[in-house]
Amino acid sequence: VKQMVDGTDGLRCCACFIAGAVLSGTAGWFGMTVATDANVRTTVACARGTLNDGLRVAFMGGSAMGFGVVGLASVGFTVMLLLMSPGRRQYQAAEYVHSFGFGASSIALFARVAG
Repeated sequence: VKQMVDGTDGLRCCACFIAGAVLSGTAGWFGMTVATDANVRTTVACARGTLNDGLRVAFMGGSAMGFGVVGLASVGFTVMLLLMSPGRRQYQAAEYVHSFGFGASSIALFARVAG
């Protein structure tokens, strides 16, 4: 049976959940913005040049979106772990990471289901 250290574990988990949800929404917004711009640029590159030019532009847009999503997740995970876990036991730090991931996954699932 685990014990609460100071009674703020629930608030910390809630803050991590909200941070994960906000970062997931931000990553989704960033990804859609980059994808829309990349689609326009890909169409223009294909119309003016060759299909290879369009493919190159599409890959650049996809890589920018991917690196942005991974960067936000890595920074958010690191900041939450550094802010929430000092003075805590290892299983409590894992709870904060789980809360962060659950918040991010929830928003991603809702965005996927909503279309």
